[in-house]
Amino acid sequence: METTLTDFSGGLFIWQLVIILFLIFSIYLGVRLLKYINLRIKKMEKENNK
Repeated sequence: METTLTDFSGGLFIWQLVIILFLIFSIYLGVRLLKYINLRIKKMEKENNK
């Protein structure tokens, strides 16, 4: 099997796309998690203030 330069660069492009998508997904999950944690903390504070 011969691997040409075009195949290699195409593979690199696909990997860059995968990495970028993974980063966006992890950032999205992180933001969701932070919002969830903040809501839980606010709920706990309200319950403690009773």
